[in-house]
Amino acid sequence: MLFTHSRCRGVVYHFSQDNVKVLDQTTAGILASVDSFTINQRVKWWETLSLGCFEQRNTYDIFDKATGTHLFVAQEQSADCERCFCKPYQSLRIEFYLVNSQERQWVKGGMPQYNLPVVMTADREGCCGAKPCLWCFACTDSCQDSMVVHAGKQDEATRGNFAFTEQTFGFIDQPTCGGFCKPTFNVHYKTQSASSIDAFSPLATMVGPCCFGGWTQFCFESEFNFHGAAAEKTHAISGGTPKLAKLTKKKPAGWSACAKELFTDADVYTVDYAPNVGLTPQQKANMMASIILTDFHLFEEDNGICKFEHNAVKCTLWECYCCGCLIPCNIVINQGQNGGGG
Repeated sequence: MLFTHSRCRGVVYHFSQDNVKVLDQTTAGILASVDSFTINQRVKWWETLSLGCFEQRNTYDIFDKATGTHLFVAQEQSADCERCFCKPYQSLRIEFYLVNSQERQWVKGGMPQYNLPVVMTADREGCCGAKPCLWCFACTDSCQDSMVVHAGKQDEATRGNFAFTEQTFGFIDQPTCGGFCKPTFNVHYKTQSASSIDAFSPLATMVGPCCFGGWTQFCFESEFNFHGAAAEKTHAISGGTPKLAKLTKKKPAGWSACAKELFTDADVYTVDYAPNVGLTPQQKANMMASIILTDFHLFEEDNGICKFEHNAVKCTLWECYCCGCLIPCNIVINQGQNGGGG
């Protein structure tokens, strides 16, 4: 195992070293020194007031879970028309801006209000491009969701493309049939200095619950566990298939959080990386990108858990996962002509 050090906020941290280093030292130092993060998705008010008809770009604030320090802003970049008509399966790019400040930083009009550097970029091909069947069963490549992760800012012409460059250090994809009855994503990381798929090795498999969301998320949290790939394939993780991290979709705490959960698709996540398993900064970054992909794939299906349709109220009790598809269990309350419900 190789180790290096980086200075972050005046403190020198020693951490496991990536085989092929492409992330800048400041970002690598932050990821190495923090093992637990909170990811807050911002409420988009035009989207909320229009009941999801005006789909805005997602924004995520990433904090140090222990100290509350605002570390990164993850901002979606996507075409307006595709986002409105293809959501949540649109082609998109997520740009991670470095904040690393005790003060919360905001973005205005989808772009940073402050001069924040882009330290990481993640691209996802959508159903209006190379993945026309992204919304159906994950049987072939055209149906399987994926995301490729790069260091730094990338050329605008490559936005939403699944392409490898010298700055690519990982990618996430779905297995055939998407894990069957449990949502599953495979995380791969770079182990060789090349710009082809052969330069990547399996790192982890993220597996979630069969049923989640809907009204159940007021009472229960949804957990997704990252388990390591085979020891001989990871080159950095030893001891079989250890649990590398846990992603938790948090249940709302308080009335305001319940209202946000009820009427918006803004969610709160925490991710806890297992200590003492030798995770490198770029491996952590790959798993963090998979969290954003998970949010789009599983939790952006509608605008809140209750909707008004055809003179009726439709509420989602929970959603079941099956081979890449979400099957909602709904209850419909019809409005009678005399004002009664049924």
